[in-house]
Amino acid sequence: MKKYLILSVVVCVIVASCSKKTTPAASKEDMLRSGRWSVASGTVTFRKPSGFDTTVNYMNFLPKCRQDDYMVFHNGTDAAIFTGSNKCSPADPDSATFLWNFGNDFATLSMYNGFDFIYGIADSVLPFRFDTLSQYPILVLDTIHGILDTEFSYTRIVPILDTIWNLRFDSLNLHYNNLYNAKVIDFTESSFTLNFWVYGSYPDTSGHHTGIFIRTDVSPGPDTLDWPVIYKPDTLKYSITYKKS
Repeated sequence: MKKYLILSVVVCVIVASCSKKTTPAASKEDMLRSGRWSVASGTVTFRKPSGFDTTVNYMNFLPKCRQDDYMVFHNGTDAAIFTGSNKCSPADPDSATFLWNFGNDFATLSMYNGFDFIYGIADSVLPFRFDTLSQYPILVLDTIHGILDTEFSYTRIVPILDTIWNLRFDSLNLHYNNLYNAKVIDFTESSFTLNFWVYGSYPDTSGHHTGIFIRTDVSPGPDTLDWPVIYKPDTLKYSITYKKS
């Protein structure tokens, strides 16, 4: 009798375990198709005119009218960018379509044929201004004496005015319609980060390539024009995080 009881219990356990249905985990493609994705944060690394790299906040260069735009990934490879409530121009379309696909076992994401949602940074050197130690009540100009401005064993009598150069960084719509194999970082159901790079250029002002009018006080020596700014190739490195809304 005990043997029959044990056998029936085993049969019940087997039947119960077979009746349970496991829900498969959502794939990255399914998670990407399940919501609206907006730019949440990001950084851009590029080269300054001095030749040294700098990293800035990408959101400072993404126009306010684009910060409420979002992307929707449809079935297949179709997707679209939708304009938020804040349009840059009344003539802007409500949406623009593009294509997308994962690659390298979901390690990369490509968006192309209509994708236009990347802004770049244009750096430029503004005309110099004189440095002042005081502006009120008396204007006092900063000067340099005997530091990198005189020949050896020579004492300068005429003061040299100290000047300040200002850099300006402007937002630039790069109109890159093809973003291939951007590296996918930290992909979850609610956010993911794309790391990628694009080609650009920067104004190199090293070696007196300032492009300004300067005066030489080495006698004899007429006023002369400094060497023009040279634009050299640069690689802008992006890291942009998108969040589901």
